[in-house]
Amino acid sequence: MLGVICIWNHISADNAKGQYLPFTTDHRQCPALWVGQEDGEALKQAAMRKAKARLILQADVDHTAGSDTIYAMLPGRNDAETIIVNTHTDGPNACEENGGVALLAMAKYFSQIREEQRNRSIVFVFVTGHFQIPQFGIKGQATTRWLKDHPELWNGEGTNKQAVAGITIEHLGCTEWKDDQKHAHYQFTGEIDNELVFTANRAMDSIYLNCIQGRTKVRTITLKPKGKFYFGEGQPLYEANIPTISLVPGPDYLCAVGDNGHIDKIDPDLMYEQIETFTKVVSVIDHMKSEELGKPEPASFSFLGWLGKGE
Repeated sequence: MLGVICIWNHISADNAKGQYLPFTTDHRQCPALWVGQEDGEALKQAAMRKAKARLILQADVDHTAGSDTIYAMLPGRNDAETIIVNTHTDGPNACEENGGVALLAMAKYFSQIREEQRNRSIVFVFVTGHFQIPQFGIKGQATTRWLKDHPELWNGEGTNKQAVAGITIEHLGCTEWKDDQKHAHYQFTGEIDNELVFTANRAMDSIYLNCIQGRTKVRTITLKPKGKFYFGEGQPLYEANIPTISLVPGPDYLCAVGDNGHIDKIDPDLMYEQIETFTKVVSVIDHMKSEELGKPEPASFSFLGWLGKGE
């Protein structure tokens, strides 16, 4: 096979533009291109006529480029237990890769609290490779590599610290952009996007829904994972038997490249409230006993809770 062209169906040209998909499969040494429905129909007609085409994809490739995972630990009184707060730092736009903003803000907040008032150590993990998982040679999301490399900070074996909770923050401040019913126009709906939040058990679900109270912008759905149905970098923590809460909204433009990085689709007030929510989440967890946090429940997909403004 010399090349492949994939055609989007039931999606507008503006919505299809710049989609960087799929990003979880390895490069096949074969040029591939996504096109919208209108261009796709023209190509299919050309193929029926046995027309010839040349597919050229241009790119600058740096085979020596590196990207690092960065992590830092803020110590607490309890030297045996940790709370992991993670995100990823790579992505094609301002929505996909903005979780690091939350981790930096939270690290600054908790660093201003005296160590004797912090019960557990908080480990902030900024992983790379979310969009290059095949290069890691692992199964699962990129945090899998960090967990494998640093068992001393989470698995509780021997003198290793035990992680009592994992908090994952991705895709902050997303507004909702959708096609109209005819898939002719792609536009802002006037709403914030659904906040998909995976919670590993009822205790974690309750913590999150309590911490979200009082927000002015909220459109949250909490989900219980099922098998591999756990989006984002919280998945490796859940599979490591760590109780998790993971924010992973999935707007239509999540994986789309844009001239301005789609930063116009980010609501800074929503972003601020989400960071406040997860700061509360970590603070509440830090003051709870580990047995109160429970363990990840057997995976059987279900909706746990829903909360919207005025509901």
